[in-house]
Amino acid sequence: FTERWQPETGTFHLPIGEVTITLDDVSCLLHIPITGKMLNHLGTSCTTEEGEDMCREYLNFPRTKCRAEFKKMKGAHIGFPMLEKIYAANLRRALKAEEEEEEEEVVQNY
Repeated sequence: FTERWQPETGTFHLPIGEVTITLDDVSCLLHIPITGKMLNHLGTSCTTEEGEDMCREYLNFPRTKCRAEFKKMKGAHIGFPMLEKIYAANLRRALKAEEEEEEEEVVQNY
């Protein structure tokens, strides 16, 4: 299948024509239900305050912005576009700190 995969179109080119894998195919093959919430954190969820603390500690993401993102996402979650921005900003800061030969502790912070 790897030789027949077309990443541009997200399909397989087979002798019978173009074929793609659907969510229903995955459900049938792996016996995974496709109904309900995408994320289910029963027993492992955290409070908004705990989420804000983790965002600050691990992502260098300010509480005010974190709170706004949680409000937008209706829970202690960060959407992928925002997460991508956070990682890009942290990478820029780390590269700048490395260029300016900051202490290793500062570079590791990002």
